[in-house]
Amino acid sequence: MSETVAGITNALATAIRSKMDEINSQQVVFCTRGESLHNLNEAMLYVRNNEHTNRIKVVTVVQDEKEVPRDSSEIGSFSTRLIPRATSSS
Repeated sequence: MSETVAGITNALATAIRSKMDEINSQQVVFCTRGESLHNLNEAMLYVRNNEHTNRIKVVTVVQDEKEVPRDSSEIGSFSTRLIPRATSSS
């Protein structure tokens, strides 16, 4: 009997962990029209305080290709300082 209960408990724990990993692996996409660190800060604070993930994708929308930032390392550095466990992706 105790083996049956242990088996059910382990199966439930595995299912719960799997669902938590699925939820935590989702990304939040933040779209912006510029490189405002203030806006990025607000978005990241929102995610940190309200979402179940630490994955944020920042998308910059521009009208002209010349507006594309040449170096996004400042944003990456900023995001890592704000949320140390944040992951970035290109």
